[in-house]
Amino acid sequence: MRIFDGRGVLEATHARIADDRIDAVGDASVQGADDVLVDGRGGTLLPGLIDAHVHLLPGCTQLAAVFGVTTLIDQFSKPEVIEPERAAVGAAARGSGPVRADLCTSSVGATAPGGHPTMAYEPLPYVTGPADAASFVEARLEEGATHLKVVLDDGSGSLLDIPTLDAATIEALVRRAHEHGLPVVAHASTSAGAVTVARYGVDVLAHAPFEHERRPGHCGGQRGLRADRHAERGRRLPRPRRRHAAAGCTSGLMGTPTQRGRGAAREYGIGVCSHVAGAAGGCGAVLIRQRCGAGPRVRSPICLTGPASSAEGAR
Repeated sequence: MRIFDGRGVLEATHARIADDRIDAVGDASVQGADDVLVDGRGGTLLPGLIDAHVHLLPGCTQLAAVFGVTTLIDQFSKPEVIEPERAAVGAAARGSGPVRADLCTSSVGATAPGGHPTMAYEPLPYVTGPADAASFVEARLEEGATHLKVVLDDGSGSLLDIPTLDAATIEALVRRAHEHGLPVVAHASTSAGAVTVARYGVDVLAHAPFEHERRPGHCGGQRGLRADRHAERGRRLPRPRRRHAAAGCTSGLMGTPTQRGRGAAREYGIGVCSHVAGAAGGCGAVLIRQRCGAGPRVRSPICLTGPASSAEGAR
């Protein structure tokens, strides 16, 4: 068995686990007299993965664990989807049912009436202005939110035109969330939007901006080329229909993350969530299949063992 600690593969061949925690890592000497020995040859033991941007579907916490994802950070889902998953996670922690990933959630995100992602989640509570900030944040707290999600997206990053929150409303939401100790995650589709939310105190970008940049020899994809041709003829390109992927990590129309957006994140000291794993399919599923939840829980200490390096262990 190979043991990867997050930085590199260790020389160790054994890992002792007691009370759901790694108690010792080393050679055969870490094994206790009464430990249950589990043969780990052909496998890799590594820290649980964190998927920092998902949208929930029924059963996703169990499926995430199968692929080695032990924490899901939900960035916009409705309570009727969240509650069954949260209850199942709690039951698994008490030893009932299959192993599941832990779950953090923003619950419903703050967006303008008709704004992103209305098409996927309507009906939902909207934020019409700064006066709605306090009640919106408190409603999310009552739903058990661990952070607040705000949406600044007028559609321009995807060649659309949709309503979005204004700067004053975002500032009010951030202030109220921070008063309650909630981190704030922002969906900002353009680099200018990333700078705006950073200035108003947002802690994390949900993803890198994905606006279509005009460069010499580049027209923003096929639609950009068509737009140029229509402009030359004095006609307006018809507005495209919004598309959503029915997957654990939903996605719409995305271009290439911009360097300006990454620079804004660095300048203001905020993080950018990344799709480490597509726990319910859709956004780069991890190709490390572990046997999570395949058998009964072991209550007594166990010791995983296997060769540190071999042709079999390297598979």
